[in-house]
Amino acid sequence: MSPRFLLYGIGGTYNYGCEAIVRGTERLLHEVWPDAVVRYASSRPNDDARRLQGCNVDIIPRLPLPGLFIRKVVRRLAAHADLEWVPPLEDTRFAEDCDIVLLIGGDLYTATTDGRQYNRSLLRFGEFVHASGRPVVLWGASVGPFERLCVRERFRNHFETNISLVTCREPDTVRYMRELNCKVNSVPCADPAFALVSEQSASTSPIRKARIGINLSPLSVLQRGQSSLRASLLQQARVINHLSATLDADIVLIPHVMCDFRAGDDDLRYLESLYAALSVSTRKHTDLLTDDAGFLGRREQLRHCDLVIAARMHCAINAVSAGVPTVFLAYSRKAEGMAEYIYGTRSYLLDLSAFTEKSATHLAGQMLAGHSSIRRQLLLRLPKLRAEARSGAMAVKKVLGKTGGIGEDVFTLQNGPIDIASESISFP
Repeated sequence: MSPRFLLYGIGGTYNYGCEAIVRGTERLLHEVWPDAVVRYASSRPNDDARRLQGCNVDIIPRLPLPGLFIRKVVRRLAAHADLEWVPPLEDTRFAEDCDIVLLIGGDLYTATTDGRQYNRSLLRFGEFVHASGRPVVLWGASVGPFERLCVRERFRNHFETNISLVTCREPDTVRYMRELNCKVNSVPCADPAFALVSEQSASTSPIRKARIGINLSPLSVLQRGQSSLRASLLQQARVINHLSATLDADIVLIPHVMCDFRAGDDDLRYLESLYAALSVSTRKHTDLLTDDAGFLGRREQLRHCDLVIAARMHCAINAVSAGVPTVFLAYSRKAEGMAEYIYGTRSYLLDLSAFTEKSATHLAGQMLAGHSSIRRQLLLRLPKLRAEARSGAMAVKKVLGKTGGIGEDVFTLQNGPIDIASESISFP
């Protein structure tokens, strides 16, 4: 029998990065198992069905348990008291008819800077699946850091007890998993979004007047702990004014999350405010993309840029996949590792707190001057990134082989690490 996969973890494909993860994962799994059943557990099934047209996944709804409000209150109190236990929030019977669960979303297994906030419900779900005798894979992941010792120990124990495989999408996570000293399979791979790379997606437009695409998000500012969203927006507007004037560049403001129900996660509303804060002269040379194009549609717009500066990591991945030189504007550890993975250096990485007129203009000017060389190297790198995305699926294949065979109702999990070194890759 062909395996039955369950994809679980993301909040919705209104985030184009999450859309890319679902689409890329589905493609990778069906390349290895053409007849596999791939189910995606969705909190927004109708919206996700619209956004995932052409993607061969079965969408199943995630349904809340009765008394959801009270359960959420108890969960907040438990988190405030630093308890590991939390009450369940949803009916998990949708997970029963599968052979293996892939936890998708990339940075699910992280914690806030103070170490007190992390996804306790996700850990509980992993424990539930493992207890039912099915393997759990942390898929295309960035992990940590966990600053508090007690939290680090919780995650380390969770990995060792409940997780069969971690596929690490960037070298910082590979190193961090070694630092945690977990007895769990951890292998490098490329982000599943790179499974969507195609020759047709590569940029071909020559530089005339420079066209710089910029993605900024409210989430990046909030997660960076900057004091005022408005003050950060005005500072970013000054940077864009300086970039446009100094480099004589046209600007394109590019949302990569379209979220009309949560302002703190909606790139479009943030970029609309940013556009209004630009100088009159800069606005004459600035376009704001307002269409809800999805991951693949947005790529076709990104490919017309000569340079992209992106805070959303999957916006950066999207641009790189189109062969466009891209600055990773980092607000978390994952972007640092991803920039190193793609370029083999952190030279094209800029911390969000260092996004100033001087630093941004210097790096953008440097990359535009070397545009042809950087683009040529990216186009040579893309087939390897595509192949390295597949290595994660091959590691999953070994896990399935070790758990009693594909399609069995109950798996017997093996203790200790599985030797999958022959399928692993090395980061540059």
